[in-house]
Amino acid sequence: MEIVTCSSEPTAPVDIIDFSGGIKEFSVVVNGTEIDSELSDHHRQKYYELCCSQRTFLHGNLLDSINCKLAAEIIIGTVDIAESIRASTLSSSRREYAVWEKNLKGFQLLGMNVRFLCERLEKLMKLALESEKAVESERREVKLRQERVSEEMESLEVKLKELREARKRIDEEVETLKVTAERHEVVFQEVVNAPW
Repeated sequence: MEIVTCSSEPTAPVDIIDFSGGIKEFSVVVNGTEIDSELSDHHRQKYYELCCSQRTFLHGNLLDSINCKLAAEIIIGTVDIAESIRASTLSSSRREYAVWEKNLKGFQLLGMNVRFLCERLEKLMKLALESEKAVESERREVKLRQERVSEEMESLEVKLKELREARKRIDEEVETLKVTAERHEVVFQEVVNAPW
């Protein structure tokens, strides 16, 4: 997994904004035009939460040449990626991380303040890579132990088979000795009981 970071420099200074008025007072304005109608209630709410978390309008430095539709798509994409990052797990694919990273880099080039998402994604990618390496290393170690135990079991099975065969031969010898002893006993008794 290649870890490539987004630019660590914001495209322009970021103004700290007070969002204490709540979502009702929150309005997304791009190049002097309000674009709230371009956003679903869900995306508007989540975008508001992202802006609050960073205490700034994330779209505040979008390039002047960006039209309202594109700005709305960038905001929606940013929200979707933020939600995907929140929902990610260690089993999330490298491809997903790469797509999110590529989109965030593009948004950042257009002036969107997504550095905090890039940083979070970078941390998650590093953790996922470390976890993957640790799991792979442990998996190899466990596989080797499993192979050693299997070999030992096979060796013990061979030894057990040999011991069973030896036990069978010994049991046969014991039976032969019993028969011989019984014959000797019969002969002995015949001699003991023979007439004088």
